[in-house]
Amino acid sequence: VASVVVAWETSKEFIAKEVELRAESKVMGQPRVLQVHERQAMIRAVEAVHGALNEAESPSQDYLSLKADETECNEPVAAQLDEILSKKESSNASIQSSVDPSGHLRVTRTKVKAKMPTTTEEYRRVMKVEMFAWLCMAARFRSKHWLHGLTAEPFLKFVDFILGDRVWGIQVPSQAGESQRLKPDWAIVLAFEYKLRKEAMKLVTNSGHTLADALAAVIRDPDLKEAYFTTPIALKAATSQESAPPNKWLRLTDKGFPWLSNSNKGIVDEANQFVLKCLDMCHEAFAAQGHFILEHPEDLGIVQGERPGSIWQWPELHELLTVCSASSSSCLVDVIDLDSKEPTERHDQVTDFEMESCLNRGRPMLAEWDNKSHEFIDGFGLCSPARWPPLARGERRSSEMHQLAAKTFSLLERFVIQHITDHRLLAFKLVTGKLASSPFPEDEMHELRKSWASLLKDPKDAGIVDEGQPFYLRALSQWLKVFEDPDVHWLVDESDSFASGVPLGVEEPLPRSPQVFPPKVRHRKLDETEFNPLAVNYPSGQLSRKELEEKFREEESLGRMFPSKLSVLRTKYGEHRVRVAAMAAIAKPDGSVRPLHDATHSVKVNHSIVYQDQIQCPGPAEIAAVVREAFESREAPFCVSADIKAAHRLVKIREEDWGYTCCRADSASDVVWVNRTGTFGVSSAPYWWAKLCGLIGRFVGHLMQTSLFLHMIYVDDLHGVFLGERKFLDLWIWLLAFELAGTPFGYHKFKGGVASEFVGFNLRYDLTEVGISDKRGQWLIRWIVNAKDNRWVVPARDFSEFLGRLCFVAQLLVWLKPHLAPLFAWTAVVGPGTVGRLPEAVILTLHYILAELVSESFRVSAKDLDLKILSLLVEAREAFDVARAKAKADKGSGKGSLSKRFDKSPW
Repeated sequence: VASVVVAWETSKEFIAKEVELRAESKVMGQPRVLQVHERQAMIRAVEAVHGALNEAESPSQDYLSLKADETECNEPVAAQLDEILSKKESSNASIQSSVDPSGHLRVTRTKVKAKMPTTTEEYRRVMKVEMFAWLCMAARFRSKHWLHGLTAEPFLKFVDFILGDRVWGIQVPSQAGESQRLKPDWAIVLAFEYKLRKEAMKLVTNSGHTLADALAAVIRDPDLKEAYFTTPIALKAATSQESAPPNKWLRLTDKGFPWLSNSNKGIVDEANQFVLKCLDMCHEAFAAQGHFILEHPEDLGIVQGERPGSIWQWPELHELLTVCSASSSSCLVDVIDLDSKEPTERHDQVTDFEMESCLNRGRPMLAEWDNKSHEFIDGFGLCSPARWPPLARGERRSSEMHQLAAKTFSLLERFVIQHITDHRLLAFKLVTGKLASSPFPEDEMHELRKSWASLLKDPKDAGIVDEGQPFYLRALSQWLKVFEDPDVHWLVDESDSFASGVPLGVEEPLPRSPQVFPPKVRHRKLDETEFNPLAVNYPSGQLSRKELEEKFREEESLGRMFPSKLSVLRTKYGEHRVRVAAMAAIAKPDGSVRPLHDATHSVKVNHSIVYQDQIQCPGPAEIAAVVREAFESREAPFCVSADIKAAHRLVKIREEDWGYTCCRADSASDVVWVNRTGTFGVSSAPYWWAKLCGLIGRFVGHLMQTSLFLHMIYVDDLHGVFLGERKFLDLWIWLLAFELAGTPFGYHKFKGGVASEFVGFNLRYDLTEVGISDKRGQWLIRWIVNAKDNRWVVPARDFSEFLGRLCFVAQLLVWLKPHLAPLFAWTAVVGPGTVGRLPEAVILTLHYILAELVSESFRVSAKDLDLKILSLLVEAREAFDVARAKAKADKGSGKGSLSKRFDKSPW
């Protein structure tokens, strides 16, 4: 981040000159040579992160010019090692003059070529020059997606791989036999190294990889290693090369993988025998209906009279895979590297997600934060098209997909133009809370949906709305089947679908959806309490029993709940399948309450629900990514944040599981309320909502095609940003697409413009900033102030809530993380029901956090804070500054020795 910022700030000075120089170079038809000040700006950006570079490490100006030309054209090339020049080597260039046939004097610079590295240290030095050259490019060309997130680490890992135990450090048997083993031929190592870098650049150019990902991918590729390293060194070890002069370059044919003759088969027999034992175990696993993992076969063809050098080409493996093909559920085929002691690291984090099935170009966008990067998460699933840059979406779709998306988009576009005369004006009314309801009349929406249904295979079925559902699930199902959505069968085709009701997950695990979610590998341990199928409401719930009763009656009118008697429910569902959960209530500003259904304690419903998928939601990295992408587009953005009404309550639960979702408004009453839909407090509710909203979001993403927009969802909070001259029209088409599917919005909660709040984050597209919302920051400040007023005596439960909110803020404000240790330490040793005074270390930490929070986390003016908080902030800051100055003075005078403790100052 520092290198990018320094490079950008420095480069502002010569943008005008840059344009002039580029124009001159185009006229001459030659790549432009970097000017001295340009090179210095890039070098300064790298030195800001990696320290001063000496002449042997710093890339030469000519080499940087060459890399800059390749970067501008998005055609990076792997240079030969003797062409990677440092500033020190380029200083040896000389100037020569000559007279051409026309009598003109020509002055030329001799092209300098370094020598090939002959030792590992020379190789490391050359690769360090290469690394700094590409880091200079990453600092200079911020808009190049394939340079995003580039650090020194991929280059260092690449060099360590070449010089490590698996390449240069491998022991090769000599002609004298097993008693003497030699290092591999250095020329073969360098040829293999050059091939890997060439393949990495091909991945960048042709497959959309970032340079960092490409370097990591090639060192994990077993095919490249076998073809260009393992086989050459085996052949060289098997034949005498003493009389032959050493080849500078290793040349291999393009006919696939080299083959070993029968006489050379013994070289690899030892390793192959181990793999054959593994194949026997695979047969055992198959017979027991289990699972196993295999590297994908490279080529199962056999050359007459020869034994393949690769075990993956042996007939034994061919037979095994043929047997397994009859039962795909018994064979899990994945890519592993048998030369490694650890499983191969996959970019998709060890999932069986098939990115090619998404039909987009390249990989998803990168999201970066806190020195870490990962692929963009929009909350709509791994296969969501909106994870990719707009112009890369749907590039490999079929003609049928393109036609359906185009026709649907045109249908919605005409509808928006017909009903909204001023798209810009109404957009501003929307984000300022001036619209109380949808601008699209319901009767007109009915006609629009009929036109939409006419584009589908079964228009009559597409118009059906299933009972208890606001969504047009059947129309969505037909539409998404054309796009081969991996989760589309859950809409209507399953026996327990969204149309009929999904399983709660108590009696069987929740399903696995590898194309939508990564696997869940960690499971949180829930509180253990004594089982009681008839729980008593919490005090907040019992005190609000009248309000809870009113809320339940309202839900009954919407078809989401119904009242019954305990004896009736036990007769219908069975005694062990009826659980009456304890209810709590949170008061809302309008006098109503938010019911909280505790399906964990006593009834232990959540203890039986097992996730196989990991729900993914956007975080600080995605928040920063959308602001960055909008800025780098150089287009004026317009954003909108929306709230989907009662999101969890929009998912129907199958009837046989209703008994697990019971509750009471009054613990003394014999009336039991039964939930028909997803309930906040039941752990499977967010999972099913994530699957349903993912389907709707992918429908909208496919429909919008390559429109310049990004969107993401965090449970029921939706955010979109729109760019370009069509941004206001696209916004209304996007919103209409959600309403077309039946999504209910709370129009009074819309906000946005050039800045917006989203799940506690503050996105400032106008200033290219992200931060914490004022509301969230004010809550933290007031909690600390109230704790101080109570002389730091707090309930442990309240402190846990505060710490949870502070951890959420620390995701964005990473400076907070080191200061959370004493807070977690105290939480870990006190019981949840404890009320006590905080330790001194925690109190001092809270003083410091309070003093720093206002200026660092969110923008709050003085008029927004009462005098009490302001005076406390001033007092805390002054006390800290005095203590710090005293500590520095003591250190300078030698008073701060370890033998003497500090004074009684709280700092």
